[in-house]
Amino acid sequence: MNKVIQNVNVLDITTAAEQTMDDVSMIRNVNLLLYSTATVGLLANVAQNNINVRVEIPEGVKLHMVNDRYEVGAAAEGDCPQYLLVNGTIVIRPEADAESLERGIAGIIVNGTIFCPEGVLSVVQRKIIQHNGRLASYMDNALLINDPVHIDDLFLRKLPSGSRVSFSGKAVLLDAVDTALLDEKLHNAEFTGELVIREELLAALSGRLVNPHKAKIVTIPADTYYIDRDLTLDAGVLQRLPHRRIHATSMLRFE
Repeated sequence: MNKVIQNVNVLDITTAAEQTMDDVSMIRNVNLLLYSTATVGLLANVAQNNINVRVEIPEGVKLHMVNDRYEVGAAAEGDCPQYLLVNGTIVIRPEADAESLERGIAGIIVNGTIFCPEGVLSVVQRKIIQHNGRLASYMDNALLINDPVHIDDLFLRKLPSGSRVSFSGKAVLLDAVDTALLDEKLHNAEFTGELVIREELLAALSGRLVNPHKAKIVTIPADTYYIDRDLTLDAGVLQRLPHRRIHATSMLRFE
């Protein structure tokens, strides 16, 4: 017994055979040690040093290890409960109700952001074993959009009528939109990230905003040119600019 397992982020022995640990004398410098009821005895004669978190995975539970985005919907009756180990983003979908999450999720370990509807926030919090990141709630029964998006007529046409939409990424509304189309498609909007919007368009959204305190709203005056990429200003570019004022979020180079 002289083998040492060390400097490991996740050590999973939930399905390890008995002989696997016969030659192991020490485990050290492990961030997350996973074991099951059946394999906990394998650790009895192994010295352990600097183990950050130890987690016992219950019997009858399916362990999901994901390095990316993982979405959780409603669990069907009879589905095996999931133990989620995610290095990335977890999205609890709007159709996942409290009863379904209680039945379908045994535990959550995540390095990243968790998005969940407000109505099931307390359930998700109880399921979290370890979390390094942000827990962000969004309005119930809403379409969640994480990616940056330009809100224009083309975007609105793709939405179902009467949509409730939560934008967690950057949303940009600079061009005039068809107000009739806006009325038909967008019932409520929530911005938990940044909203960049023309001052004169704020009124069109004001009656639809939910949780406006969550939003970082950047208003752009009508006489201002908004640019979100690097821009080199020379005589030719200056002559073509539509406005004399520039709101820049990236680098400006002056020739």
